[in-house]
Amino acid sequence: MKYHDYNILSYSVDCREGVIAMNIGRPNQPEIANEKIIFSGVVGYHFKDAMGSIILDLEEKEIKEFIEKKSEAFAESYRLHGIP
Repeated sequence: MKYHDYNILSYSVDCREGVIAMNIGRPNQPEIANEKIIFSGVVGYHFKDAMGSIILDLEEKEIKEFIEKKSEAFAESYRLHGIP
């Protein structure tokens, strides 16, 4: 994978347009240029402790598979925030 071991340097979210722009790089290897990854068609996101995180893998998945895999996490989030 091209971006394996890159660090997340910063990101921005455009909720209206459904776009996330992520600036990544290798701070310990300044000879390798920073890059920007654009995610479009975003309908939701959840980053936890993302700043400085190291990318291990990026892959495109079907939304149905993602929702099924994360259904317990969604239910817990709803419970914590009082959403029936």
